[in-house]
Amino acid sequence: MDRTTDRIVMIHGTNVVIPIMDRLVRDIDARYDILHMLNEPLLAELLDTGVITPEIRWRFAQMVIEATRANPKLILVTGSSFSPCVDSARTMVTVPVIKVDERMAEEAVHAGRRLAIVATEQTTIGPTSLLLSQKADENKRDLELRTIYCEGAHRFLREGKPEEHDRIVLEKIRSENLEDIDAIVLAQVSVARVLSQVEKLTGKKVFSSPSTVVSVLRDLMTGPEASEVG
Repeated sequence: MDRTTDRIVMIHGTNVVIPIMDRLVRDIDARYDILHMLNEPLLAELLDTGVITPEIRWRFAQMVIEATRANPKLILVTGSSFSPCVDSARTMVTVPVIKVDERMAEEAVHAGRRLAIVATEQTTIGPTSLLLSQKADENKRDLELRTIYCEGAHRFLREGKPEEHDRIVLEKIRSENLEDIDAIVLAQVSVARVLSQVEKLTGKKVFSSPSTVVSVLRDLMTGPEASEVG
């Protein structure tokens, strides 16, 4: 394996997702050369403003351009909050730029009309809702969205208290009446850690970006023959 041609650059807005995504890719093939680019100040600015400003969009594009200097086979953006920035950044480079949640959205809209979005950051709700709506339109699917915002949970991940994060998320979901919901979408990589618990708690189909992006990475990195394995 050529470590240059089999290199992935991941762009992150928070360091809590780095071990999750690193392990996910290495489970596909441990020989991949993975480079991580972290820009927590950019995510912090987005959280402060609540909207993607032209400055944020420009700085994100510069990160993508800088990532191409490593000659990767693909660039994976793990922050759902940055999803709207990816579309414009893609036009500036020749390397594929992948949204971590794009395949998740594609699969989720086929699971039913009524979807619940679980998020721990306000800035993720809008981009995830937009992406789901786009995929529903593309696939001519009816869609109703409901948001479950778990306020304060993400802070505990940053503070190294994952159990408290999980408690807040699960308690919030438990407090909701989800009888009319067809499926649940975990809007961030960091929330995927509770996927099995949410499935057990609700009895619903639950989608997360790490579990669905695997097939995208496998196809792009190793070709169709690898997708047929397992």
